[in-house]
Amino acid sequence: MRKDAGFSLIAVMTAIVLLSVGLLAVSRTSTQMLTMHTAASSRSTALAVARTHMEAIRSQDPATLGSESAVTVNGEGEIDAYGAYTRTVVVDSISHNLKQVRIRVTWPRASAPVDLTTMTFFSTD
Repeated sequence: MRKDAGFSLIAVMTAIVLLSVGLLAVSRTSTQMLTMHTAASSRSTALAVARTHMEAIRSQDPATLGSESAVTVNGEGEIDAYGAYTRTVVVDSISHNLKQVRIRVTWPRASAPVDLTTMTFFSTD
């Protein structure tokens, strides 16, 4: 009687196919995680840019506030012609002593911009 030892060709091929499918799933998940991490990082930076500029605007005299056209800024919020972010400020007068300030920051490949809004009240004495 002959004693066969080892795996058959079909068993080896099935194991290779299953391993390939598993590795493909892991690589796809890794790619998606990297994409989501990059998007979250860009959104966090855009939010920091908007908050920093909002604080600078809040320190100004509300009566003199005005809208600003779109300006390209870097990750620190400094004006930079090659910056990755675009910041826009819109100031609307709600009443004679109340203004609404909206800051919008966009960046390439953004699904939605970052928007911050505040109201400023000032006396007209």
